[in-house]
Amino acid sequence: MDERNKRLAKNTMLLYSRMAISMVVSLFTSRVVLETLGFDDYGLYGVIGGIVTMFTFLNGAMNGASSRYITIELGRKDFVQLNKIFNVLFASHAAIALVVLVLGETVGLWFLLNKIVIPAGQETVAFWVYQISIISTLFGITLVPYSSMIIAHENMKLYAYVGMAEVVLRLLIVYLLLILPGPKLLTWALLGLAIQIGINIFYRVYVRNHYPVVFSVLSVAT
Repeated sequence: MDERNKRLAKNTMLLYSRMAISMVVSLFTSRVVLETLGFDDYGLYGVIGGIVTMFTFLNGAMNGASSRYITIELGRKDFVQLNKIFNVLFASHAAIALVVLVLGETVGLWFLLNKIVIPAGQETVAFWVYQISIISTLFGITLVPYSSMIIAHENMKLYAYVGMAEVVLRLLIVYLLLILPGPKLLTWALLGLAIQIGINIFYRVYVRNHYPVVFSVLSVAT
């Protein structure tokens, strides 16, 4: 019990540290990004993100459920069932991603092009920023089973460190935003997508290497 309490206290401190650092950095980066993009582009980016977010409501409800089902099978040490659960979760989130893609490229795109007031000359940039937001969202949706596996194993240390690394990377892209040429809004969206892809790759590789039961029950049995 003492060991579990120590782990709980350590995980709590790591998560609070992650949250505190994220808040402080966000306060700084938000001001710089606003000054760099300008009110119009900053507002447009927020609106585009809001359109995409509307289509991910189901994914949010499944985040907690994913960790719950994985945790149950871990407690039972039923690795065969755990393998099945992970595959079902991955298929479910892939299906959600497909639905989001279809809705985003039909209803969402129509709403963007016909209902949103886009500053003159920014139509093309807005279109591509929207596409980048869709891609980033799809990566985030399909990542849920992997992040749920890490949370179910109570590996909050990794979760916190990745979050802190993301904060540092976002500080870096704020600097790059100031010096790179081209449309600032598009540059900001592309750099954000690069971070999202990098985090996705890291989590997937980590889970494959540290929790092989997810992909092969045989590898655990041997």
